[in-house]
Amino acid sequence: MDSSVRCIWSGVGVQLGVKVRVIGIRNQAEKLGWVITEGEFRAGVQILNWQEVSFPSDSRAGQLAWVRREVLAIVTSLPVDIASLRLAESGRSSGSPNFARAEVDGVVQAALGELHVPVKGYKSAAVRSAFGKTQALADAAMQLIPCIAGAAKVRREQLAVAVAQYPVEA
Repeated sequence: MDSSVRCIWSGVGVQLGVKVRVIGIRNQAEKLGWVITEGEFRAGVQILNWQEVSFPSDSRAGQLAWVRREVLAIVTSLPVDIASLRLAESGRSSGSPNFARAEVDGVVQAALGELHVPVKGYKSAAVRSAFGKTQALADAAMQLIPCIAGAAKVRREQLAVAVAQYPVEA
C-alpha cells in the first residue's frame, strides 16, 4: 500500500499530488458493484477495472459469505489504498427496505477491515456535496471529469464515490 495515504479525523484523505488507488463500491441487495481507479487528481483519474455481479443463488448467509470472499479476492489481486462505499440509507428503495443492502455494506466493510484498507462511507448527499453545493452543480462538475463523463450509467455511482476521494487539482 502507498504510505502517502493518510487518515484524517473526518475520514479518509489523500495527500495532494500523490498517485493512489481507490475502490469505489455501490452495493445492491443482490449485486456487488465496484470500480478501481488510480490517479493523483480528479481530472486525471483512470479506471483500472470494474465489475457488477449478481449474487449466487444461495441462502442469505451463503450470499454474504460469497460477498466477503469476492471483496477479499478483488482487493488482494488489485491492491488499493482507500475504499469509498456508497452507503445504504434508511427508508425504502424501489419499494423494498434497504436492510438487505445494509447487510452487504457491513460485510464489505468487514472484509476491507481484514485487509486494513481504510473505508470512507458516503450517503447520497455527501457524494453530491463532494462535487458541488447543488445537484446541478455536482452534475456539471462530474461531467468535467473524463472518467465519469465517459462512463456508462451503471458505473457512475461507483465512480463518483471513488473520485470523491481525490483532490481537485490545484
